[in-house]
Amino acid sequence: LSEILTIKASDYLVRAIDYAQQPAPLAWLVKSWVQENALMMVHGPSGSGKTFIVLDWCLRIASKLKDWRGHKVKDGSVVYLAGEGHHGIKGRIAAWLHHHKIDDLDMWLSRAGCDLNTEAGYHQVSESLRELPTKPKLIVVDTLHRFLLGDENSAQDAKTMLDACANLMESFDCSVLLVHHTGVSDDAQHRARGSRAWRGALDIEISVVPAKGDKPIEIVQRKSKDAELAMSHQC
Repeated sequence: LSEILTIKASDYLVRAIDYAQQPAPLAWLVKSWVQENALMMVHGPSGSGKTFIVLDWCLRIASKLKDWRGHKVKDGSVVYLAGEGHHGIKGRIAAWLHHHKIDDLDMWLSRAGCDLNTEAGYHQVSESLRELPTKPKLIVVDTLHRFLLGDENSAQDAKTMLDACANLMESFDCSVLLVHHTGVSDDAQHRARGSRAWRGALDIEISVVPAKGDKPIEIVQRKSKDAELAMSHQC
């Protein structure tokens, strides 16, 4: 409300015809998959390969590799807020760097999780971001559960986390990507676990379907608010 009150009356409304004529093409960090200035979520069951896929995107963005499976990649600084599995993430990054013969990354990792939807947790993250040499283009929160104080099934608690993400996006002119789990039942594998408020707030929602038998991991885009859904990928 305070922000609205500071806007002069003459600047609050804009003519629709003028607004529509201002070009505003979507910008991408990974074409069709990782959008700039967007709130995104990648979800899947435990062990499905969520972190593997998200790390691959992050490392390509941070290392200036220009392609992911035929999709153009834009380089930028990445911050990976890791709430668990640091030993495994360390090994995956080392293996990726060795495989791609990369010796430098514009990427930062957190040493632990925090309650991002609290004043103390948000302050810790935001002040750490301000100390970086460049502003991040992408902030990953892996996993949502490790950074949320409250109940992921509660729309009210979800809102506090979504507000924290929105504040990070506005303050640092970046995207936020949440990594989350699906439910346990068979009919819940296509959606994020918890409140439906999560999906409603997302610009892009992606499912990771685990490998089964001879079928490889599948990446399925469930929602793309302002663009056509991308075609699924197997990997």
